[in-house]
Amino acid sequence: MATAKVIGVGEGSHGTHEHFALKSKMFQELVEKHGFTVLALETNPSSMHKVNAYITGQSDDLKEAVNGLEMFIWRNTDLRDLLVWMREYNGKHPSAPLKVIGIDVQNPLASARRVAELTQDPELLRALAPFTSLEEGLSTELKKPGAAEQFTAYAAAVVNRANALPADTVNLAEIRRLALNVQQGILAAAGQVPRDELMARNVLAELQHHPEARMMLWAHNGHILKAPEAGAEFDMGRRLKDALGHDYRTVGMTFAGGEVNAVSSEEPNKGFQAIRLADAWPDAPEALMTYTQLTMWLTAQEMQQGYLAEYFSGRLPIRHIGQTSRSGLLGYTYVNFPEAFDVVVFNQRSTPSTPAR
Repeated sequence: MATAKVIGVGEGSHGTHEHFALKSKMFQELVEKHGFTVLALETNPSSMHKVNAYITGQSDDLKEAVNGLEMFIWRNTDLRDLLVWMREYNGKHPSAPLKVIGIDVQNPLASARRVAELTQDPELLRALAPFTSLEEGLSTELKKPGAAEQFTAYAAAVVNRANALPADTVNLAEIRRLALNVQQGILAAAGQVPRDELMARNVLAELQHHPEARMMLWAHNGHILKAPEAGAEFDMGRRLKDALGHDYRTVGMTFAGGEVNAVSSEEPNKGFQAIRLADAWPDAPEALMTYTQLTMWLTAQEMQQGYLAEYFSGRLPIRHIGQTSRSGLLGYTYVNFPEAFDVVVFNQRSTPSTPAR
């Protein structure tokens, strides 16, 4: 596992403390013992400068760094504490600093605003204007007749101008990266290119620009798994497996029951809260493994041997809960475990992640 260039580590929900805590420990081990240097998050890149300024010692503002993680699901105590650890590590290893990157494409307006902060180029600012001046939400705007085609053209103009900037332009790499994110966000929102394809491209682009990099990819089970259902919406992991082969490895995580931190679909105005889920089916993998105390984790090789081989030969349920849930939900999707994951971690109970204050 640790010889891979990229290890995708999933989670059964976007609000399970146990999964976040274990992922944090895994990243620390990969850094200290195996030379990993990049943490790639399923979040937007527009505020990563705040995160990296903190962990490299250029800023002392931890609150600003946590807010820079952007999505509320990541602004929890486990990731906050990991940022503190990364800062301490970088202080001791300044020649090979760790960094955090965002690979998601869901907030192109924030990326456009960040590019506008970085540039003084009049042509680029004019190209950005349709995004930076937008008063309504992008999803609302794109529903208007002809808007998708119009904003696709606007985004292409942003990328073209960013790529035409002189080589000595200050912050050129960040400007170009975020200009591309503007375009990616429009393509995804308009349904022209799948979000997971774009996230996979962003992972591979980081490796292309930094061939020496080794990366832990922090995202949902559905995004990192190597063998999704045919036609599945989430297939970043399959694309990375096709591109990287054995240099892409995966760890899935699931749980038998408990609570998660999520927005209730029944009470959305209350925001994130602890939501109790239904217990796993008695014959589901997480129930069999944890209630019988058989094991807390299995490798793909173990799942294909002995009495486990027949059980794991087909598609089985695994928790797949995003930032929205409801009381009593099972939240299952179905995968072939040994094809999708190199390792699966089973927790008996999930407790809600704690927002960082």
